[in-house]
Amino acid sequence: MDADPDLKLACLGLAFKADVDDFRESPSFNIARALTALFPGRVVCAEPFADALRPDHGLTIVEPTEAFAAPLVVALVPHTAFKSMMRPDGQVIDACGLWR
Repeated sequence: MDADPDLKLACLGLAFKADVDDFRESPSFNIARALTALFPGRVVCAEPFADALRPDHGLTIVEPTEAFAAPLVVALVPHTAFKSMMRPDGQVIDACGLWR
């Protein structure tokens, strides 16, 4: 089955762990890059510490409110900034227990 060509998905969190700006060896960063490679132009990422990313990261960084509006949201890191927001209305894959 082919993926929906109009599907847009958002990744929440790229850091190695919650509430830090360290992206070294971050599984969530690698997941976001892999999804971006699989679905070019259809993946956006929200990360409170995006200013600490290298300029050549290759990801589309957006504000959390824009990411939460995507039809499919993949929660990868439970940053405190995300916990204060309401769970998105679309489909959610909560891989980190953000909305337990």
